[in-house]
Amino acid sequence: MADIVTEMMNSLVSNKFVTASGIDLFAMHIRPEPDAQLIVIPAGGRLPILSVDSATDQPGVQVYVINSDLSAAWSKANNIHNHYNNLKGVIRQAIWAARSSPIYLGELDDGRHKIVVEFQVI
Repeated sequence: MADIVTEMMNSLVSNKFVTASGIDLFAMHIRPEPDAQLIVIPAGGRLPILSVDSATDQPGVQVYVINSDLSAAWSKANNIHNHYNNLKGVIRQAIWAARSSPIYLGELDDGRHKIVVEFQVI
């Protein structure tokens, strides 16, 4: 099974939220270019579900939407939030939004806006 960041990145590409990894989608760090990009970062999840002979991880994942156009960034963040909220069989067993909406985190030093969408996965 791939790590949660890779799974989320693959799903964002297959659902046409971005062009491709390395073009406008990156793991872990915001890049100076392109202007509009998505960043996927693992986040603290919930404690694993334990049984007598197994444990099921419940990781979290964050998608950062970066863009100098606040309207475009907010629209993309909402589209991602709405698409992945409470889906089964897309990423592992299920994915759902960890918050009721995306969170605006402000402007970066270069004037681009940063919005985060948080998810829980099982």
